Amino acid sequence: VYKYSKIKKNMENLNITDKKNEHTEIDIGNLPIEDIEMNSIAEEGKSSSILMKMDKYERVTEKGVPLLKRVSFSLPEGKMTALLGLSGDGKSTLMDGMAGLCSPSHKTYGEVYVKGKRGVLEKRKAEEWFSRVNYTQQSMIEYKKIPAYDVLCSIAKCCGKKVQEVDDYMSMLRISKVKKVHFNNLSGGEQRRAMVIAGLLAQKDLNIWDEPLTGLDSEMARVILSIMKKSQSTNLVTVHQISEDLMKRFDHVILMHKSTIIYSGPAGEIQKYFTEKGIEFPADAFYVNYLMQLCAENSDNHTDIKNIEIFNTLANEILHSSCGENAGENVLFTRKQLKLSFTRIMEILKRSLYMDRLFKGSSIVFCIFFTILFSIMFSIRKLSLLGNCKKINDFYSIALGVNVSSAIFIPKALELAKQRIAEHSDMESYFVYLSSVHKMMANAAWISILTSVFNPLIFMVGCVGGLIFPSKLLDIDFNRRCRSNIQGKQFTAGDFMGAIITDVLLKSTAVIFVIFVVVYIICVNQTDESISTVMTIGHTIPIVLLLFTSIIIGMYSIIMNFSPIPLKLFSLIGILYIFIFQIVPSFIFNNMIPTNSKLADTQFNYSMSIFTSENIELIRECIDKSNMFFSNISDNKKKMVLAFANLVFMLSRVFILLDPSLFFNQILEKVALYLNMLTMGTEAGPKSYKVFAKWYAHFYRYFNYQVSELNADIDELNMKRHKHYLKKLVNGVSSYSDGLLGCDPHEVLNNEDSLIGISIWRLMWSILKFWVFPGIVLIAVSLYTYRRMQPKIRS
Repeated sequence: VYKYSKIKKNMENLNITDKKNEHTEIDIGNLPIEDIEMNSIAEEGKSSSILMKMDKYERVTEKGVPLLKRVSFSLPEGKMTALLGLSGDGKSTLMDGMAGLCSPSHKTYGEVYVKGKRGVLEKRKAEEWFSRVNYTQQSMIEYKKIPAYDVLCSIAKCCGKKVQEVDDYMSMLRISKVKKVHFNNLSGGEQRRAMVIAGLLAQKDLNIWDEPLTGLDSEMARVILSIMKKSQSTNLVTVHQISEDLMKRFDHVILMHKSTIIYSGPAGEIQKYFTEKGIEFPADAFYVNYLMQLCAENSDNHTDIKNIEIFNTLANEILHSSCGENAGENVLFTRKQLKLSFTRIMEILKRSLYMDRLFKGSSIVFCIFFTILFSIMFSIRKLSLLGNCKKINDFYSIALGVNVSSAIFIPKALELAKQRIAEHSDMESYFVYLSSVHKMMANAAWISILTSVFNPLIFMVGCVGGLIFPSKLLDIDFNRRCRSNIQGKQFTAGDFMGAIITDVLLKSTAVIFVIFVVVYIICVNQTDESISTVMTIGHTIPIVLLLFTSIIIGMYSIIMNFSPIPLKLFSLIGILYIFIFQIVPSFIFNNMIPTNSKLADTQFNYSMSIFTSENIELIRECIDKSNMFFSNISDNKKKMVLAFANLVFMLSRVFILLDPSLFFNQILEKVALYLNMLTMGTEAGPKSYKVFAKWYAHFYRYFNYQVSELNADIDELNMKRHKHYLKKLVNGVSSYSDGLLGCDPHEVLNNEDSLIGISIWRLMWSILKFWVFPGIVLIAVSLYTYRRMQPKIRS
């Protein structure tokens, strides 16, 4: 009762009648609200008719320049409101403030109230309010290369509307005939009408329109305002010039002058209000146009000068009133911008296709074309060599090939030996040993062949292709349009990031993986049966690892696209990354590997990183040479040089262990080791390599005997040649087998970290470490991109 009586008393003091069953317009914006009791008036007396209220709202730039000053007004719900004012008076800033948009560097003061779920005014919560506002600007649809109809249909899908609505609106606004015309080829009026359609498709509780009537004839302007009014939602329309006829279609008017609001009330009472303040309106001028003349301070006579003084006095009274409290900072993260929609992501990708210079979708065609081209360039030679070696089956060529392409010819030699021994029942024990060795050597050969084929392919096609070429969605104009669309609620920041991820995964990961699988299938077909039918690794493990490799490469590509890299420098940054983090470390450690005649040859060699040792002596030699070179410098500087050299070696080792192009071969080797595919097997015994070495001597004598018996009629020269090739073959097989069987596996580039009896947890960590670094960086750059793309909103 007390609260009601105080409200009634305040209303009587303000000459506001409270007639029974009669609705009275109360302009809260122009009332001298000083305390919480007057807020009660707004909530109790006008909550059913007011959607938003600003109280002493002010915005100042970081340099102290005021953009809005002491703005107080109320926005009636469900009404058509015209926002009037000259250019530079802060209309755009006011619209931003009403929508909740604010630059992080700006300071804001005062309070903003909005109608809440309970139907009463409450302090605005930026994130909730932003989703209730539709802010239509020309920049929202300025996709210059996209037909107007396609843009509007895309907006309709993003807003959950039917395409039929687009056809209806285009018909009503008479632009159906330009459906297929690119947006940049439309006239100014046609572009405005398209903008209006975009806003009508995305209507919310409050619709803010940035000069939608500019450049339109009066009839079209009436049609547009009628459509807006029929929606029965709240519409705020900025108007540059307005006729008396159009003015009648507005229910409410907000007039700005000197960056503040000097009138906010019913459209039909604006002339009466200023007349009561002492303004004399000329009989031959439309009062709104005359008010605009006074705002511009254009005087034609003494009456104008007097009116301008009154006008400025009204503004100064507001400007010199007390300032509101500091309104705080921008919202750091908006959860609603995390929402993802498959439809909206696909619409973003479809729009990006129009950004291609040659034709729609040309970027995808060229991406696939160059990926295939690079794949052929960096795999055709190895695959051809595999096919040629497969055709070689004679004894002499195999003997020569052992020292040329060991990974191919040793399994062929072992297969040949097994065929000969199988003919003699007295050598069954040797056949068991030989079969076990053959299986192990075939597994090692298959790993080495895949490493030789895929390492350069992964590096050139995957890393280079994925890190040098940016996503089309990073195009400067397209990116700017997308940020405007996020503000316009066509899609969210999460949708845009999802579109970039989808674009990268489709163009990089998916295409690269398909090519990897094709090359793998060709590699299997080109490999000799002495390897493909004997090895036990299978095809599932390598293909899954190729998929993981493609995904890791995709992660690095996404990191590049999310990083704050200028588009013009994107390729350069990618090249520098590849050079510093991949090429240089590989060059350093490739020269640190000892040259071992057992495990080195010119083509397909038995090369596995877990059996390759660092050449510590060479590293020490390099350091000793550096000491001699810097012998004339001081000890402190020498220590700094040595510390730098050690740092380079340490970082190079880390970069190699994290290099995505080396994931495939490193993990494939460790998986094979864990599954006991690189050991002799239980039937061979723990010291089987020693037994096998003894067998070689008998193997040589046996083959020497066979050559003599089977070729008794050959001359002495050919007999010596047979023995020479046989000796070369046996020694080669023995050398490579001893090289693998006699070496303990160890961690890559760490001789002291043994992998004997590797556990499942050790294997899982080896896999996981390739994901940890890009995963952490991806989270960091994703947060940055999300923060950058989300609307800058403030309560």
